[in-house]
Amino acid sequence: MKDATTISNINLIKEEEQYISLFKELKKEVDEENEEQANYVVEKIRSTIGCKIIENVYHYVEKEVMTAREQQTMLSTLDGIGIVSLGRMNRKHIKYKLEKDMEITLEDVKSFFNSATTESKLAFIRDAQFTYLISDKIELKEWIINEMVKLGLNDEAGRLMKI
Repeated sequence: MKDATTISNINLIKEEEQYISLFKELKKEVDEENEEQANYVVEKIRSTIGCKIIENVYHYVEKEVMTAREQQTMLSTLDGIGIVSLGRMNRKHIKYKLEKDMEITLEDVKSFFNSATTESKLAFIRDAQFTYLISDKIELKEWIINEMVKLGLNDEAGRLMKI
């Protein structure tokens, strides 16, 4: 792959035929100079951090990774990634059901956060961003950013500030 855009967009592909088509197109674009450079980079990465070459990307991403993630996920999220357990298996995790275009208030969110587990808060934050429910609500967005900082999510809070 010649650019980061192709790599970042690969997660949008869900069908095996799309994977096959993409990789056929990518192979057509490869010239000798790029192939030599790519092989050099791949070998450096493999020797430095011990990565393995994935022969069937579709099977790996859509089957192996998704199955492993589903087994780790304790709370589902609208983006399909889910929230993994932080080690508090005995606690009751409540999900704040969010839907696109619904109305949420700062008071409702504060009330939820007062009794929610960390995992439940993380699911809310992810779903609220996924549904764009906090994008236009400055006061709510600022409050959520502060809560994210309290949870140690400084990088994520910084990214949300820029949106």
